[in-house]
Amino acid sequence: MWKQLFEFGKQVLALKQQVAKNTKEIEELRKDLNRLATYCQKLSNNLQRDRENKAHEQEKLLLRLENTLLKFERRLISGDTSSKKPDEE
Repeated sequence: MWKQLFEFGKQVLALKQQVAKNTKEIEELRKDLNRLATYCQKLSNNLQRDRENKAHEQEKLLLRLENTLLKFERRLISGDTSSKKPDEE
């Protein structure tokens, strides 16, 4: 009977140690998960910012192109009036 009680005590002690080890590992996994979640959030924010920056850059390029085309049209129009033939006036 003492032998069985001793074995039972050993098992309880082993289980207690295993529970403590598992608890510590769970805490470490939670910390890792929190770090990963933070990293993912930062990555998502960076991707969103990059998308917005690209959209702004595209908009600026389109505005530059439109400005250049308008300047070119203005030069063409002003060039047409000076190069009109006398019978067109």
